[in-house]
Amino acid sequence: MTTCDGTEPLLAGIYVRGVAASIFGTSVTGTRIPNAPSGCANGVGILVQGGGGAPRVRVEGNSIDAYQRAGIVVQDPGVRASVRENVVRGDGDTPDRVQNGIEVSNGATAKIQDNVVRGNAGPSGPACDLDAGIVVDSPRAQIRGNQLEDDAVGIRAGSRGHLVRENAVMGGAFGLLGIVLASDESRVMDNALTSVGTAGLRVDGNRNTLRGNVVANVHADACDAVLDRPGCTTALAHCGTGLWLVGRANTVSQNLFSDVDVPVLDDGLANSVR
Repeated sequence: MTTCDGTEPLLAGIYVRGVAASIFGTSVTGTRIPNAPSGCANGVGILVQGGGGAPRVRVEGNSIDAYQRAGIVVQDPGVRASVRENVVRGDGDTPDRVQNGIEVSNGATAKIQDNVVRGNAGPSGPACDLDAGIVVDSPRAQIRGNQLEDDAVGIRAGSRGHLVRENAVMGGAFGLLGIVLASDESRVMDNALTSVGTAGLRVDGNRNTLRGNVVANVHADACDAVLDRPGCTTALAHCGTGLWLVGRANTVSQNLFSDVDVPVLDDGLANSVR
């Protein structure tokens, strides 16, 4: 493949489709299309799809880097995946394309535990799309004990019913959002979030529980370097906020905010913060 125009197959280092599989201790690097145009969404280190079946797949102890779009992608209903103890390294600030470390989508179920994901940094595109360490858009994921470093967004979770617990997000020079919770009826507990520019926790979903999280070192000046990029002034409003509530009926208790410009900002409805 020599181009990226939307008609080619997705380039992947390891491809699992519709079968049970274990991928242990493998190094995958360089899943890129040379001279790809801006916005090219191809190039994945490890790709797991259902193919109409209901396979169980283990992705453990692997090292993935130099990918174009994502390190590990798990997709499709019926797929049950354990994604554990992998090291996934992005390319840093990539304004020509969005990069994510680990993605779970399209109905797959996953336990994402004890991974190190770093270097998925920067906004891109006209809407200020942010790179992320872990992205989940399927229900009932368990995201535990992961270490996220130098990612624009540490963890972004949509859908519903997640457990997000005991993760450490260290934004470093590139971090903008620690955890973005766009899901409903999820639990976010005992996470440590530090050195991000916009918000340690942003909650767009409804009826979630947030307890025992620690948020530190969140300051608006960390946003300044990216606010002049397209769409970022709107997407990154309210910089320097420990907890930014946008959704409804969320319960927030026993969280600690230190060295932040604004501890709590509630733009939602019927949220409880104590």
